[in-house]
This record gives sequence, C-alpha cells and structure tokens, in this order.
Amino acid sequence: MKRALAVFCLVLVIGLIGLTLVAAQPKPTERRDKSAAKVPQDAVQDAQTPRKAEAKRPEQKLSKHDVSDGFNAEQADETSPFDDQPDKGRPGGFDFYRDPLNASKPKQTFEQIMAADKKEKADVMAAQRKLLESATTWSRNTRMGS
Repeated sequence: MKRALAVFCLVLVIGLIGLTLVAAQPKPTERRDKSAAKVPQDAVQDAQTPRKAEAKRPEQKLSKHDVSDGFNAEQADETSPFDDQPDKGRPGGFDFYRDPLNASKPKQTFEQIMAADKKEKADVMAAQRKLLESATTWSRNTRMGS
C-alpha cells in the first residue's frame, strides 16, 4: 500500500511540474511580437526604399512645357545638316534612347539590322575563308623544326 501511495505521489508531482512548465511558456502571438521587436531597423534598407516626394517647391512642379511631346525621342528634331561634316552632320550611328546597337541610321529597327547582316553573311564568310587560307599552310611536309 505504501508503495502504491508513493507511485501516486510521484505521478502527481511530475504532472504538476509539467503543467507549470506548459503554463509558463509564452503564447505563439507573444513570441512573434517579441521577436519582431528585437529585430533592429535596417537604416540602409530604409534609405533605399523609394517614396513619393511631395512637390512643395516651385521647381518640383511640372508645367505644360515639361510634359510636352517636344522631349519625346520620336518627336525630337534630327541634327541640322552641315555639308562640311561627315554624313552632313546627321547621326549615322544610334541614339541610346531610341535605336538598337549597331544601327547605321536613325530609327532603324533591330529586324532591319538583322536582315542586312544576314544578307552580308555570305560575303563576310567568303572573305574570312580567303584570309584563313592565305594565312595557313595546308601541306603535309610542313613541320615545325624541320
């Protein structure tokens, strides 16, 4: 009988300790709030976050002139021609805003550049083949050091 009473008291004490430990643990919502409060604010991230600036000063307010089509690349005038300049002063290359790389004339599309390159491919390959054959000796008797 004494042994059964001792086992019962032991189980009761272990149960009470377990309930105390479970009740003492913080709730999941309390854990999240504490962990969020512990994270320091990132000053770099805060500085790099884009925000809409308030247009309070006069120079920040856009006029009709500022938003007109005169600043659109498609509407902009081309360079004035000068007879004594190469290509009469006209841009023969490209405008980074408007034209693709390797444009030979203004407002040339990528498809036009690709079609011209494909058309010239055979001539370029023939010229490269001729250069390669003239620079390389294909005889079997040619050995280094002999």
